[in-house]
Amino acid sequence: MNATQKLSKAQLYSAIYDYFAAGMFALPILTAWYLAGPLQEAHTLFGATGDYPQFSGFHLLFANLFGGFAIMWSTLRIVKREPIFGMCDGYLRLYYGSLMCLYVFAFDTSRILYLFILIEFFWSSVQLTLYYKAKKEQTNGFAAAAAA
Repeated sequence: MNATQKLSKAQLYSAIYDYFAAGMFALPILTAWYLAGPLQEAHTLFGATGDYPQFSGFHLLFANLFGGFAIMWSTLRIVKREPIFGMCDGYLRLYYGSLMCLYVFAFDTSRILYLFILIEFFWSSVQLTLYYKAKKEQTNGFAAAAAA
């Protein structure tokens, strides 16, 4: 299996993960339940330090907008697994993971974010590594064809 095929699979699996991780934020009723239920319970259960906020309607609106975007982005990556989408998703996850780190350390948010930070950096490194390997394979393939 070449790097492009591996990248395609990685895109599929990361998009499916996004359906579960971010999909809860797409619908208002699920967002309110998820933030007040399982996520807050995990924060308490694991004794996570940092602030776990109360969410107002304004916060939930932005959570829902993010969730809707995540569902559409995931759908695009499942339906059309172009290598460029893997690269874009890799850099987007690097941004999200870095942003979460900033909030954990600068604003004392819940340390439950560590789990999400690890996952974001994992998918970022997998997709970016495979994207650049696929690009190198493609370049080497063109060079070999030109030399023949």
